[in-house]
Amino acid sequence: MTMRYSPSLNGFYPENNDYPNLPKDVMIIPDELYLELLNGQAAGKVITPHANKKGYPFLTAQPEPSSSIAPVTRPADTAAQSDATEKEAEQMKSSLRSYANGFINERQWPSRLALGRLSEEEKAAFNSWLDYLDALESVDTSSAPEISWPAQPVE
Repeated sequence: MTMRYSPSLNGFYPENNDYPNLPKDVMIIPDELYLELLNGQAAGKVITPHANKKGYPFLTAQPEPSSSIAPVTRPADTAAQSDATEKEAEQMKSSLRSYANGFINERQWPSRLALGRLSEEEKAAFNSWLDYLDALESVDTSSAPEISWPAQPVE
C-alpha cells in the first residue's frame, strides 16, 4: 500500500483514499518508513517532519517536561490545541485502519477464506489483523495525546 505524507501537517494520506483537499506538499514515502514511524509513535516517539536528506520525516524522543517554568496558555488556546490533537489522533487512527485493510485485501484473505483457500497459518494471520482492527476501533481519540495505540501484527 502506498502512503503519502504531508510535512506541513505531519499527516499521512493513504493513496487508495480520495482526498478533495490534499496538501500541496504531500510526498510518497516508502512502506518501511511508514511502518517504522507508526510503530515508533505507538512506542512513545514523535514524528518530526523534514528530517533527512530526502525530506522524509524521522522519529525523535518525546521532549522532557520542563519543571522550571510552566508555559502559560489561555483556555481558548488549550481547547484549540486539544481539538487539533484529537483531530490528529483521528487521522492516525484512520491511517492505521486503512493500512491494515489494505494489507488484508492485498493478500485477498476475505475472498480466499470464503472459498476455503486459506491455510491454517494464513487464517491465524488474518485473525491477528482482524483483532488489530478491533483494537484500533476501540481507541478513544478524545484522550489524545495520551493514547496507547495497539501493536500492529507481524507481517
